[in-house]
Amino acid sequence: MPVLTLVNEGKTIEVTEGENLRQVLLKNGISPYKGIEKVLNCLGNGLCGTCRVEIVDGKNAPTLSP
Repeated sequence: MPVLTLVNEGKTIEVTEGENLRQVLLKNGISPYKGIEKVLNCLGNGLCGTCRVEIVDGKNAPTLSP
């Protein structure tokens, strides 16, 4: 089972492969939002881009195309 390490929060969470990262964070009491975006966001509908995360290191981490 993949493991998600949240450096800033000092937590490690086991996740199911293919699980929605936003939902995993919220389920574990961690907000993917900062500031006003905690209130003003699209609730995970992929419209606003406020719940972005940075993958610092990871085996088979996805790469973003420019």
